[in-house]
Amino acid sequence: MPHLQKRDLIVVIVSYRTKAHLRRCLSSLRGKSPQTSYQVMVVDNASGDGTASLVKREFPQVLLREERENIGFARGCNRVLQLPPPRYILFLNPDALVERGAVDLMVSLLEEREEVGIVGGGLWGYDGRLQPTYRRFPTYGNLFFTKKNIIGSLLGRRPKPRERAREVDSVAGAFMLIRGELFHRLQGFDERFFMYVEDVDLCYRAQGMGMKIFYLPQARARHFWGASTRFCRKRMVIEHHRSLYRFFEKHHPHLLKNLLLGWILLLNLELALAGDFVREVFLTEGADRLAPSSKGG
Repeated sequence: MPHLQKRDLIVVIVSYRTKAHLRRCLSSLRGKSPQTSYQVMVVDNASGDGTASLVKREFPQVLLREERENIGFARGCNRVLQLPPPRYILFLNPDALVERGAVDLMVSLLEEREEVGIVGGGLWGYDGRLQPTYRRFPTYGNLFFTKKNIIGSLLGRRPKPRERAREVDSVAGAFMLIRGELFHRLQGFDERFFMYVEDVDLCYRAQGMGMKIFYLPQARARHFWGASTRFCRKRMVIEHHRSLYRFFEKHHPHLLKNLLLGWILLLNLELALAGDFVREVFLTEGADRLAPSSKGG
């Protein structure tokens, strides 16, 4: 890895089999550079799709860390802890395209408000809709009163995304800016979370240190939802449930409640996987069979 000079901002992108998306993401950063001095770091989780070669060939200025296996999002992001701490760290998904001025807005907010430790930008889908990028902390009371899964959504009832900047419980790690010193004090993401909920846990611990979390949808990025997880959806559904249980076990260590929670999550997982199987077998494949051939035959 090349020597890294101390920068005001390090942009960390963890990639897994997202070569085409990553190219667009890096191009968007290069074409709409933040005003502050910055360095991009890509952690490739053994994609095996030519991602590393792409970065070396087309983006030689990017710091590349090549992993021998898929180490997950949290561990991948924590590679930045091996570098000199910058003033700010931006965690960005490879399937996100940052719009001009977005990062500068987030940096300005942290410059102006010392009590804010983390700020999340707004992720906008290609359908023009604002995606849910902030959420409440999971509690026993709100966990199963939502609409995402059969029993309920995994992270409590998500508020309807709004274009209003405000203080929130947590923001998504897909487009999150944090003070570098704070990230080091927190010792980074908890690596026991392979995928999902690590951002919620980080915000929870930051609030425990007296820092505020802010949602700034005016800092915009276009987001192609689920570019990495579509290659291993079954495992990601399992990891989502596992991470939720780990969050409660860590922050709400109530033996009996968590025993019951574990059984409910297991049931919810089985129903979710069954639903995915039905959609895959009876809907996706059927649609593919009925779709016209790209060759016109």
